[in-house]
Amino acid sequence: MKKASILILIAAFLFPAYGSAATAPAKQTPEVSGIDINSPILQGKTLTAKKAAVLAALTDIYTQLTKLSAQTQEATNQLSSNGIATAEAQTALTASNASLAKAKNDIAVFNAIIVSNTRFSSFTLDLMKNTANTAESSLSDARQHLLDSLTALKASVANL
Repeated sequence: MKKASILILIAAFLFPAYGSAATAPAKQTPEVSGIDINSPILQGKTLTAKKAAVLAALTDIYTQLTKLSAQTQEATNQLSSNGIATAEAQTALTASNASLAKAKNDIAVFNAIIVSNTRFSSFTLDLMKNTANTAESSLSDARQHLLDSLTALKASVANL
């Protein structure tokens, strides 16, 4: 009985809108995959529009992962206060937060790159690509650490 109530507690913290709307699509952990300035979706758009699209995608993923990290921290704190060992989960969550901080910095650097549709150099384009790839890598690392943290929490609850 205690195990079931703890699993419900974790689910309530991590999925707060689970039962609120039957028609709402289920949110999953955002998949960080291949943000490319030269993707077919962005073909024919100006460099400024491409930058804005990539910035929006990076910011959206960052926001989703930050919210998930906060929910995971809340669940970890609740489980810890109930006497469940959460050290491994907390370690993974700390690594995730460090990756998110790095991603936030990379996104800010990407946003600070000045782009002109009429005049830009290959250096500017390479800088944009490299910065976007670095931010994407940091977000991917943060996602993996969050998944590791959730797996550790699940294992801690399973050991009751």
